[in-house]
Amino acid sequence: MPERSVAFLDILGFKNYTLIDPAGAAQLLLNYHEIINTKLADMVQFPAQNHTDPGLQNLALEGEVGSFETFLPFSDSVFVISNQPDLLIRQVSRFLIDSFQFTSGAFAHPENPTDPTAVTITELSLQGVSGRHGERWFPLLFRGGISFGDVLTPKVTAIDQGRKTNITNLAGRAVVNAVSLEKTGKGPRLFCRADFYNLLSAQNRNFMTEINGGSCHELLWPAFVYHESSQPHVEINHFTDLFLPAANLWRAFRQQPEVEPHYREFLKLIVRSAQKWFNSKNSLEMANQHIEEKIVRFGLQELKETLLSL
Repeated sequence: MPERSVAFLDILGFKNYTLIDPAGAAQLLLNYHEIINTKLADMVQFPAQNHTDPGLQNLALEGEVGSFETFLPFSDSVFVISNQPDLLIRQVSRFLIDSFQFTSGAFAHPENPTDPTAVTITELSLQGVSGRHGERWFPLLFRGGISFGDVLTPKVTAIDQGRKTNITNLAGRAVVNAVSLEKTGKGPRLFCRADFYNLLSAQNRNFMTEINGGSCHELLWPAFVYHESSQPHVEINHFTDLFLPAANLWRAFRQQPEVEPHYREFLKLIVRSAQKWFNSKNSLEMANQHIEEKIVRFGLQELKETLLSL
């Protein structure tokens, strides 16, 4: 069997969202569908290699999906197959960031702080406002795992709208191993087996952290919200882009024991990722001061010690 990297991504909370609002849950599938289509279109119209500036070229490359040999969605799960592990890490991270930010503006400035997912849509016509209706915008967050090993992508027969068609299926040890990593921890986290970690460059290993005594590693995917070619004192402003909506979600659902740990882990992941990136730029002290300020400003004092002691 050919060996490839396999990333398994599963939408966090999709089952519960479906019970709360089936239409809102289904919209999450359309959201990442739009993200992927936009990335594919940008690769054609604005390819990374067209940029003469190396910094802009790297930034554009991370936003593409050229390392995705296969992007196979099914219900609330996605499989990504790749033979470029280093580029996969960066492009998957950017996909996860873009997915959350697709609706995170609503959570950053919620109409109802007790339920940031409740959104009022204003309907417009040539005559002005024609009506308003409520919708549920759930956060598009994934959790899962990445493995490396044998994988097959056979074409199999399916029936769509009563007609025979061919679709891609998956089989192999790498597929099984990637799926098994999903429940390693709570929150929107992506875990990697040693067989994948060992393929990565030292630069990308820097954005991995050991889990369970080194038996696997976690990808600090929010770290890729920061731009390598920019100055740390400028990039620190991007911390709020992820932290504020995550903070509002945690505060809103902190009394729900089945939900709260996931958002707490998300906050910890955002902070760990920022600390890792700014430490690599010799700016950890500045970053920690900024993070502490935001923790207090956003009303997370009770989590301050937990978040800053990572």
